Amino acid sequence: DNPGTINGFTFQNCKNGIYFDFDHGDTDHEIVHCIFKNNTNGLSNDGSRTLHISNSLFYDNDIGYNEHYYGDDCYITNCTFDNTIDISFTPGYDTDAKLTIYNSILLGQVNGNHLNPVNLYYSNYKSGYLGDNVFTIEGNITDNPLFVNSSSGDYNLQSNSPCIDVGDPNTQRDPDGSRVDM
Repeated sequence: DNPGTINGFTFQNCKNGIYFDFDHGDTDHEIVHCIFKNNTNGLSNDGSRTLHISNSLFYDNDIGYNEHYYGDDCYITNCTFDNTIDISFTPGYDTDAKLTIYNSILLGQVNGNHLNPVNLYYSNYKSGYLGDNVFTIEGNITDNPLFVNSSSGDYNLQSNSPCIDVGDPNTQRDPDGSRVDM
């Protein structure tokens, strides 16, 4: 694994599940197969680094992913967010960083700012919950994702979910050979 990889951890009941501050350099990080539950900030980044977040679950946090202060282009793929504010992507200091989201489910508020757009591709978001500078680029829907039982933390998709087989057709296929899910 890459030394900047955080894989398979659960962060629960914290002020910040993961917090990258400005003083720890510009190392890029990959966050994979993690769960962020019941934190003030699930994942918070203050530094000039690229984050690649994939196959992770953010729920019952005040803010799922919080990018501020400086920042760099960041990427979210195949993640589920169910928080008061799912994403606050507002780097400062006139950085032109952007956030690109693929094949993800977003049930809370998503915010960017005038220099830092959030671009959604093949994702399911809640209608009315996209703030300024959040753009639906291609393949997005606003349907109920039909989780198995989100109130007990089971965010797997039911077999009749509208999020099955509708992810980005240009990404790797599911193990059964079908189109990737959101």
